[in-house]
Amino acid sequence: MAFDFDGRRVVVAGGSRGIGRSIALAFAQAGAGVSICARGAEDLARTDAEIAAHGRPTHSAACDLADRDAIVSYISEAAAALGGIDVLVNNASAFGFKDDEEGWAGVMSVDMMATVRTGQAAIPFLEHGTGPCIINISSVVSLSCSAARPPYAAMKAVPGGGSVLIYSDITERKRSEAEIRAARDAAEAAYRDLKAAQASLIRAEKMASLGQLTAGIAHEIKNPLNFVNNFADLSVELLDELKETAAPAIAVLDEDNRTEIDETIGMLTGNLEKIAEHGRRADGIVKSMLEHSRGTSGERRSVDLNGLMEEALNLAYHGGRAQDASFNITLERDFALTRSPQSN
Repeated sequence: MAFDFDGRRVVVAGGSRGIGRSIALAFAQAGAGVSICARGAEDLARTDAEIAAHGRPTHSAACDLADRDAIVSYISEAAAALGGIDVLVNNASAFGFKDDEEGWAGVMSVDMMATVRTGQAAIPFLEHGTGPCIINISSVVSLSCSAARPPYAAMKAVPGGGSVLIYSDITERKRSEAEIRAARDAAEAAYRDLKAAQASLIRAEKMASLGQLTAGIAHEIKNPLNFVNNFADLSVELLDELKETAAPAIAVLDEDNRTEIDETIGMLTGNLEKIAEHGRRADGIVKSMLEHSRGTSGERRSVDLNGLMEEALNLAYHGGRAQDASFNITLERDFALTRSPQSN
């Protein structure tokens, strides 16, 4: 079976001879750049030359895999030499021929802890690799429980023997993490939007309640206001009729009485006109309240700007008078009386 590892970066711990050498050469033949480490410098140099003969990037270094600091240093150098790490193969073993403290300590430090340490040192580089994985090499000797080297057999005890893939492609994990982060960010954004919408709905509900209240007050004011305006206009007309009807009787009175009657009728007429004028102003305010309570429809319509300015000036003036009875100013107006209503 042909494998294509062109451009991949492979690190083989314990790759100078035996199974490790074969693994390193196989990866080189498949197109990968390979870094190997071991304790024997002579075997390292020979295998390194064989890897280089395939025309692939190569790196080798003597490393005591029982030494944690030496492992960290080697993995960093290998990543720098190859431009990263895609595959880590743990093949090193202390073999553990002796069933004593020394034998067990050897396999614990190399077969077990070196596997852990190389993996920990390589993971930061693997996370940026292509199809990254860690492969630990086991052995069929674990099936025979060899009395000759029990520590080695125990450390390689994997059902069926052979290689064990303990760190598979993390690309999918990174993609899942990215999807989770994106989903979390989307959920947080949706929550913020929901809170904003909720606040907006609360404001809208409050404004709607205020609008209903305003509309109710405006309607209550408008009905009696219509009576005031209508009776003021009617009273002016009645005074005119009264003046015409009483004219013959008034004409026979002396001049002082006629003057007094005329002044009284004039004062009544003026008062009624003032009532009608301020009634119309109040009616305009009520209409504005009703329009405000309905909200803005976006409809464009003609507005008498002069009248609008007049209402605003009078409202400001009387507002000042309501706060301070001694407040008094003269309002000077210079409206363009010939201008037609403008579109709002």
